[in-house]
Amino acid sequence: MVGVEALQLLLAVAMCIITSITDIKKSRIANRHLAIFAIIATVLNLIYYVFFARSLIFNFIINIIIISIISVIFYIYKIWAAGDTKLLIALVYLLPARIFYDDLSVSPSIWIIIASFSVALIYLVGESIVLGVKRRDFFKLGAFKLNFFEYAKQYLMCTVYLSFFSEIIALPPFAAFAENNSALIMLMNMLLLISVLNLQIFRNPTFIIIAAIGAIGMGVYAGFSMFRSFDLKWLPITLVIILVRYLSEQYNYKVIDTEEIKVGMILSWVSIALFAPSRVQGLPRTTTEDMDSRLTEKQVQDILRWKDSKYGQAKLTIVRKMPFAIFISIGFILFCIMRFFAYGN
Repeated sequence: MVGVEALQLLLAVAMCIITSITDIKKSRIANRHLAIFAIIATVLNLIYYVFFARSLIFNFIINIIIISIISVIFYIYKIWAAGDTKLLIALVYLLPARIFYDDLSVSPSIWIIIASFSVALIYLVGESIVLGVKRRDFFKLGAFKLNFFEYAKQYLMCTVYLSFFSEIIALPPFAAFAENNSALIMLMNMLLLISVLNLQIFRNPTFIIIAAIGAIGMGVYAGFSMFRSFDLKWLPITLVIILVRYLSEQYNYKVIDTEEIKVGMILSWVSIALFAPSRVQGLPRTTTEDMDSRLTEKQVQDILRWKDSKYGQAKLTIVRKMPFAIFISIGFILFCIMRFFAYGN
């Protein structure tokens, strides 16, 4: 059993290294790499779960289903790309059940996602500070001051919805589940925050009032227990998420030489506007500045032709893309280390 588990983990680490390198260098994760790893993983899993861990097959299936659903939601929310979704699912697919198995939690592997986002958050803050210092505008909070009331409103909205959600999961039918699945609840809180900050429907005054009344009503019904059911750590976490969102918006762009344009890069609206007067065929004419607007190989070739045309420019502005594969990989390795320590104890 230990030999098969060692092979599974070695294969997972190899996948982490290869996908991180390709994501950093080429801004993409190759499907052929994931396919090769998936085939080998399937063979190892058949040996592992048929001969050594048959009693854990159900836990393995539940875990992979939950991780797959969450990964796809992140893809739909455009938090990461399809390659990142497949990478996380493949890593969890390779994770031996005896390592992640927990008698109480339905999906302990969720800690991989939380660890990944924690590392990404540190990277994003660090990068923003470095860029801000280089541009000498990091301590100029003019834009933040101008939007202070908007950020304050976002903070209050998030707090209202989080309070409402906390009261729901504190009800008797859900309380025990929430207590045993703290990682899942934490992730659901994060998704709720992202939804409130990005989806217009949550800004509807009617829904905000309903959520506020619901939170207060359930608190009163339970004997003013909402102060106990609401995890106070989400107050500073919400503030940090809003501030990080502001930083990412401020330092979200990068100017490059046009000849450095590559497949997978995302053009800003400023760059798209430069193509307007050109007659070069195949140039991208619109962008959503997210993963849906990544450049194809043909578009890259057309842009390079445009560079030498009448309206061509030597510089283009692109959207900075976080190499999420390396964050997922670090989160996976940190999770394995934590589980080994827990297993050893």
